[in-house]
Amino acid sequence: MRKYYLLILFVSLFLTSRSYTQTPTSCLEIESILVDACGTPEWENEMVRFTVGPTALNLSAITVSWPNNIFRGLCQNATTANAVSNLNATIQGCGYLKEPVGGVLPAGAKVLFFTDVNVSTTANSFTNLNDTLIAIFQCSGNSAGHFVNYNSSPGIRTLTIGFSSPAGCSDQVTYDRSLMVNQNGTTGGSSALLDGGRVDFSWNGTPDYVNSGCQAPFTPLTVSAGSNLSECSGDPVTINGSVTGNYSSLFWSGGTGTFSTLTNDTTVYTPGIGESGVVTLTLNVISACNDTASSAMTVTINTIPSASISLSGNDTICAGSSVTLTGSGGSTYLWNTTSTLPSIQVTVSGTYTLTASNNCGSSTAEQAITVLPLPATAIQPSGPVTICTGNTATLTASGAETYLWTDGTTGTSITVSQAGTYTVTGYTSYCGSLQASVTVSVGTSPDVLISSGSPAFCEGSTLTLNATGADTYLWSDGSTSASITVTQGGSYSVTGTNSCGTDSASLAVNTIAEPVATVTGTKAICNGMSTALTASGGDTFTWSTGETSATVNYSSALTAYVIVNNACGDDTAHFTITTSTVFSSFTANTITGVEPLEVIFTNTSQNSALNSWNFGDGGSSSEYSPTHTYEAGTFLVILTSTSPEGCVDTSSVTIMVQDAVSSLSVPNVFTPNGDSKNDIFSFTYKAIAEFHAEIYDRWGLKIATVTDIDQGWDGYTDSGKAASTGTYFYIITAKGHDDIEYKKQDSFMLFR
Repeated sequence: MRKYYLLILFVSLFLTSRSYTQTPTSCLEIESILVDACGTPEWENEMVRFTVGPTALNLSAITVSWPNNIFRGLCQNATTANAVSNLNATIQGCGYLKEPVGGVLPAGAKVLFFTDVNVSTTANSFTNLNDTLIAIFQCSGNSAGHFVNYNSSPGIRTLTIGFSSPAGCSDQVTYDRSLMVNQNGTTGGSSALLDGGRVDFSWNGTPDYVNSGCQAPFTPLTVSAGSNLSECSGDPVTINGSVTGNYSSLFWSGGTGTFSTLTNDTTVYTPGIGESGVVTLTLNVISACNDTASSAMTVTINTIPSASISLSGNDTICAGSSVTLTGSGGSTYLWNTTSTLPSIQVTVSGTYTLTASNNCGSSTAEQAITVLPLPATAIQPSGPVTICTGNTATLTASGAETYLWTDGTTGTSITVSQAGTYTVTGYTSYCGSLQASVTVSVGTSPDVLISSGSPAFCEGSTLTLNATGADTYLWSDGSTSASITVTQGGSYSVTGTNSCGTDSASLAVNTIAEPVATVTGTKAICNGMSTALTASGGDTFTWSTGETSATVNYSSALTAYVIVNNACGDDTAHFTITTSTVFSSFTANTITGVEPLEVIFTNTSQNSALNSWNFGDGGSSSEYSPTHTYEAGTFLVILTSTSPEGCVDTSSVTIMVQDAVSSLSVPNVFTPNGDSKNDIFSFTYKAIAEFHAEIYDRWGLKIATVTDIDQGWDGYTDSGKAASTGTYFYIITAKGHDDIEYKKQDSFMLFR
């Protein structure tokens, strides 16, 4: 045991002498940008992580060129001290945040640059920080983010951090906003899904687009010993562990075997002599804070299988019984019956072989099963037995060693004179007993009946008459069989005889005619109306349109048929339904204009015998193609067309007539906030023939164009972006139907 502790101490000392922390050769290296930060407002929670090179840097010499907005200088005050204190209270790892001393960043320092002193201490997690970071803060006053979040259009953004001393000290990184990823590792999605978008940079400036959700821009320490494995006894097994984050050393422990290397996350484990079953191996990591983190995996060490078979009962069974054979000693099984289940049920004699296997080999076992026959008890005569009243019959058993009848008799034979079922149980010495039964009936004079299934049959076909209730028969046509076939209607009789006497019966049968299908009802209708057709001439009906009732309604033109059935067959009747249609339509030489507006209507209806016009302003006409004059307003013109058969159809068009005097007014505010109230920057007008409007922001940049006076402006730029709250300007040129020209320009307010 003492040697084991000395070994662990040696390994620990060896491992802790290694360090994965590196210092760049340049004066600084930018390593990560939290572009799409969680928290509101987002620009107060953006962060940049960089590492100082071999020379200490004075923060009074720092210069920053953000991708967006100006650098506002650094602040270190009570607000930043409170933020650092609150952030440290959230850390559960061994990490720590501290502010610079004397405005100096030491050589090799890891720096976390907050873009505002008002950073949220809960929006982006520092829970798993396992490193010491120096926190610096940009002074407040920024009103928008420094970094541009995801956009499907490519856009290169550049960050430069430099120091005026030493001369030439700076680092610059760039990223493409269209390559930013969401929390699912893909691009696009809601703003909540995009939160956490980050770009990590290698020291040569290569970007890596990642998203860890609401996580500060550092990599937490995680340890995985790898997947659980299974190997045969004595075989080496490769273990693939992994470690992420900042750590100083690692080593493997566990088991009685040996590791090919103790200090790599990937190693080969060779089980110890006699080691078997489940062995737990642990990957131990010493963090940058000298805390230990670990992860365990298991190696299941399997031995060569040893097949065996167990029985659920005896190896000798009776026919009709079964015994269950259960195999053990392996992980998979194969019987000589081809079954691969651990257990099988057998019912026949034979030798059953089991092959038990696992990934280390296989072995076999055998089991012999003997199946003995059951007793074959039988009674002669086998029955059914019929005796006349006053007579007897002898019943004799066979097929067993001893017998017991239901009346208590134990001999081989019994004599009976009563009707009933007589049962005997035959016994054997090993496989139990078996029963046999015979039914004895006491005969009486015959009771003859004639059956035919139906007292009627179709003309030209045949009908079979069946006699029952006797042993022999004599029909009125001289036939002596139990059944006869007849081709004509009439009365047929038969006399039946058995050992106890005779009896007679007769039956009258009729013939049925074949069906004749007919269809009655109106077969010409207007389009949109219906007609009822009725089929007759049989018992059941099947229409080609799927119905099965005698009467069916139809409302469209078609050619169809109905099949009429009775017991003697079917017949088909075909029919055609025709429809009369009318199609109402017309055109107008104009549908818009200035009052008074004369409109010429041209009737283009088809199959119309009667035309009725409603001009929408109280006027009407029965002319085929009338002319009508409108004052200002909007009017719905309706033409009702009627066919010679009385079928009706309508068509319509809307006429819009404007006032002769034009006017145009423009609002000074609108609120496109989606509440369906004042959501559109709309125009009030009369008799405007031409219209063009341009919308400008307060910097004079044109952001939207409106050419449809009725559409107005919805508050979105021509590129599809929602305009923010603020002051905007318009320039409008228009012309009325009265040739008055309008030129308007002014400012207006947009509120969201």
